[in-house]
Amino acid sequence: MRSTKDAIGQIFNGVNGKKEAWVLEGDLKGFFDNIKTEAIIESQVIAEDEEIKATLKNGVKSGAITVNPEKIETEIGTPPGGVISPRLANIAFTGMETMRDNWVWENRKRTGQKQKRNKRAQTIVYADDLVVIAKERWIIEELKEVISDWCLEKMGVELSQEKTRITNIEKGLVFLGCNIRKYKVNDTQKIT
Repeated sequence: MRSTKDAIGQIFNGVNGKKEAWVLEGDLKGFFDNIKTEAIIESQVIAEDEEIKATLKNGVKSGAITVNPEKIETEIGTPPGGVISPRLANIAFTGMETMRDNWVWENRKRTGQKQKRNKRAQTIVYADDLVVIAKERWIIEELKEVISDWCLEKMGVELSQEKTRITNIEKGLVFLGCNIRKYKVNDTQKIT
């Protein structure tokens, strides 16, 4: 029950009120074609429902038909052009926030920082689009590597090194077709 507007609103909430915000714009190579079926069916959302698991496995193995018309066998990915594919992608991302929070916790122990209520990073995912927001660039740079490893291991998809960018929110980003950035109003205020 979430829309693109909700995802964009989460970015607004993530940068609103912060003097400095760094953003990781993640792009996954061939996400819908290469995602492991296990990443979806082993998620907490589906793990207990055997009927849904069987349906998803059959949907992936049903293949695709090319323009010629020629049938292509498939063992990975989501149904090509399927209306359910974006939802399946969101299910596959289940666990990324837990992984990120574990990284933040380990990083706090390593650096001796004590921040109980202040989240060090925020993750926004919509279908195959991914944004991570943090106050400091080094957090984003380290999380880029951690997320890249997690996506490859759990989902079987690579974070594109060419298309993935780290930027300051004042330079802006493009997410779900919207240009999002923080503009200076005057020396004492900023709005998003």
